Amino acid sequence: MQLLLLPILVNLVSYAVFQLHFPDADPVSRGFSGVVSGFVGFLLVALYVFVRRRHSREVGYAIGLSTLFLVLQLIDLRYAGRVRSPVRGLIALGGTLVVVPYLRDGIEIPTGPARETALKTIGAIVVIGFILVYLMLHLFPDPGAIVADGTITNVFGHAAGFVWGVVISVGIWSYGGV
Repeated sequence: MQLLLLPILVNLVSYAVFQLHFPDADPVSRGFSGVVSGFVGFLLVALYVFVRRRHSREVGYAIGLSTLFLVLQLIDLRYAGRVRSPVRGLIALGGTLVVVPYLRDGIEIPTGPARETALKTIGAIVVIGFILVYLMLHLFPDPGAIVADGTITNVFGHAAGFVWGVVISVGIWSYGGV
C-alpha cells in the first residue's frame, strides 16, 4: 500500500511546495528518497507497535514519542547548528510527557523471563534507533550539501515522505492491517 501511495503523495507535496514558494523553479523529481523517508516513518510506527505488543500501550507510547523527538531534534540540530530554545522547550515537554507517568506509578524492574524480554526489546530499540538516525541524517544533509553539482536534495519531499509514512502506517495499523 505504501509503495503505491507514497510516491504519488510525496510528489504532490513537493509540487505544491515548489509552486507556492519557488514558482520559477522547474523541479524534476528523481529517485526514491521520499519513499525511503516514508520507510523511516513506517519504521517509527512499527517500533511503537512492537513495543506496545511486547509490553504495554504506555511503554510503546513512551518509546515511540521519545524516538520521534530524538529524530526531530537531530534534524533541527543539523540545520540550526545548535539546540534552539523552542526545541529545548519541546524536549522538556516530551520528557515530561514520557517520564511523569512512570514517576507517578513507579518503575518496576522485571525479573526472570520478563527481564529477558525487556532486554531484547531494549536491544531492538537501540538497533532501530540507530537505523532511524542514520537514515534521517542522510535524508536531511548538511545545509551546504542541499545543492550540490547542480542538483537539489528535496528535503521537502523527504519531510513529506516521513509524515505520509507515519500517517499511512498508523492508518493501516489502526484498521487492523498490521
